[in-house]
Amino acid sequence: MNLSVRIGSLELPNPIIAASGCFGYGLEYEDVVDLSQLGGVAVKGLFLKEREGHPPPRIAETPAGMLNAIGLQGIGVHRFVAEKLPLLRARSSTSVARRSMSTPRSHAFSRTMKASRQSS
Repeated sequence: MNLSVRIGSLELPNPIIAASGCFGYGLEYEDVVDLSQLGGVAVKGLFLKEREGHPPPRIAETPAGMLNAIGLQGIGVHRFVAEKLPLLRARSSTSVARRSMSTPRSHAFSRTMKASRQSS
């Protein structure tokens, strides 16, 4: 049975995409899930530079539930491309990345990078 799907120009073998909020960069779960069997892995949001996130405590219990302020910790786009992306590709996993920006300057850099890729 063919379960492939197309999202814009992206073709996936099936519609199952692991969510970044609970799946990190995907590699953390490779002992549990065969990444090549997923349609894709939506990795954690990528900032231009590494971010430590907020210091502990990051989670607080309230009478109405929980509050969290993780601060979007991450390794940054350059480390992701150098360290994580080759491992994901080696496992035949389609990676879906989301760029995250914290300043207008990082947004301008992101737009410049996108424009340079489109012109080449």
